[in-house]
Amino acid sequence: MSIESLFHDLLGLGTDWHVKELAHLPGAHSEVRIVIEATAGLCERYKCPDDGGSVRHYDDAPVRKWRHLNIFQHECYLECRLPRVKCDQCGKVRTVQGPCRVRSRASLYCAKPWLKAATAACNRTSLAPYKLTRTPCASSVHL
Repeated sequence: MSIESLFHDLLGLGTDWHVKELAHLPGAHSEVRIVIEATAGLCERYKCPDDGGSVRHYDDAPVRKWRHLNIFQHECYLECRLPRVKCDQCGKVRTVQGPCRVRSRASLYCAKPWLKAATAACNRTSLAPYKLTRTPCASSVHL
């Protein structure tokens, strides 16, 4: 098993995404970068949320970067160029949601210690504005 396959399985990416590259960037803030890429089958299975029409690949959005849990003492970041698709029926162009459906810049695995501390310090109603969701790759916090 390659290291890319191992991280693919650990992140729970499924069949629509794969780990393209892993890199260790040494320095004062040593980091591990995991580059994730969509497979060709993603656009074939994706349907327009408005009318259910079939879509085709349009282009790719700029690279997005999300903070993930540390790997040992190294900061870990996920990077991905999310595909944009165009509906054959309505003509709208949409960005496909990423493998982790992260809308903020950190996965819940990264934010979980903060959330535990906030829960202990505050009553539960003060956390109502935060929507927590569970996804195949990770969980996310929507702020």
